[in-house]
Amino acid sequence: MIAHQYCLNKKESESIQILRVIFTLMVVFIHADKVGVLYSKDVLGNSWNALANNIQYLISQIISRCSVPMFFFFSAVLLYRKEFSWRKYLEKKIKTLLLPYLLMNVFWIVFYALAQQISFLRPFFSNEDMVIANWSGIQWLDALVGIDDYPMLYPMWFLRDLFIMNVLSYAIKMVIDRFPKVAAVLLLVFWFLGFFPEKQLFISGGFCFWCMGYYVVKYGLHLLDIDRIKNGYVIVFYALMIVCNFICYNSGLYGIVYKVTLISGAFFWIKVTLNLKEGKIRSHCLQISKYCFFIYLFHEMYLTILQEILKKVVPYSAFGQLAVFFLSVFIVFGGCILLAVIMEKYIPKFYQLITGNR
Repeated sequence: MIAHQYCLNKKESESIQILRVIFTLMVVFIHADKVGVLYSKDVLGNSWNALANNIQYLISQIISRCSVPMFFFFSAVLLYRKEFSWRKYLEKKIKTLLLPYLLMNVFWIVFYALAQQISFLRPFFSNEDMVIANWSGIQWLDALVGIDDYPMLYPMWFLRDLFIMNVLSYAIKMVIDRFPKVAAVLLLVFWFLGFFPEKQLFISGGFCFWCMGYYVVKYGLHLLDIDRIKNGYVIVFYALMIVCNFICYNSGLYGIVYKVTLISGAFFWIKVTLNLKEGKIRSHCLQISKYCFFIYLFHEMYLTILQEILKKVVPYSAFGQLAVFFLSVFIVFGGCILLAVIMEKYIPKFYQLITGNR
């Protein structure tokens, strides 16, 4: 397969690395949104609990939601930007995507199965619907693949769908090359009307962003083109869309407002990274970027366990909710980096195996 030649300069390449760190932190924030009561319909309520929920909602469900679609987008850009053999590339992706996906799911299935055999741990790792010893073949397949929605380790749905899109990469390119305008219109209309679910086998909302990634390469668009837009325009528009998310929370327009906010958020964070000056923050982000895949693989279970511990230690209140929310994110994010550094140094072969030689 011959792809369009598409060169990223140093500034764009480093911007993508920094975005990888920002978006990985956002993913952890999304999965940390389990603290406190469920969002009430009165999201603009005046109580302290409403304030705590709104802050969590703002960070996890508005600001951070652009992260996962943009991972699909940049994966496509990095794939299509250079010549590659589809067969050889697929062999590579089996090692870098499929193998880590299967290893992580099998690990947690075995972990839960063992915990369910220990009497004092059993209440924490099982319920009537999840006794692994009683699973049927379909339940095992569902835990590994996520037929209805999620695999056993639910954040792995992204890795599963990303692998599928890599498998379909050549077909996607052929269709877009043959019908570029029609495909673009259908993708945008279907996505805005909600025909692409956010997380579903084969047809996730990320499919639209994967295709957008190819369009960017096909027509020679660059991140630096976004940098030509005045910062003030991007900031003001993004802020207005965030406000609209709260205003339209219970209206029929929420789905469209949410998606426009997601796109404007992507523009905002690209602008941030392109304008980030040389210094410690930029340097640290570039160093951390190599561990983002490891953080993605390991954060969820540790996050769940840590939040349960913190909720028993921190007094329950609106501010206690926020403390657990923020502490759990930054402790897990930093802890995963530390664990990755240790594993990379002392058990490098195992580290390379689970991270797909990254």
